[in-house]
Amino acid sequence: MSGRRSVAFFCVLLLTMVLASTIQSAWGQEVTAAIVGTVADSSGAPIKGAKVTATDTQRGTVYQSETNDSGSYDINRIPVGTYELKVVA
Repeated sequence: MSGRRSVAFFCVLLLTMVLASTIQSAWGQEVTAAIVGTVADSSGAPIKGAKVTATDTQRGTVYQSETNDSGSYDINRIPVGTYELKVVA
């Protein structure tokens, strides 16, 4: 009977170790990014309400944002890649 308990304990321990190692590696896989910035005129004054468009050059996906009172914008949680930015005010 003690032989079965030892085998069962070993199986549970092994399964726990395997699960713990896969969870750890999953946390390290970040596949999103953010584009942040500030839009200002030639004198350095912030531009409120400017439309900022980021286009993924490989996929053609378009992401949009608008500047706030301080001219800042952010486009969060987008796939890592190369983007073309366009600002219209």
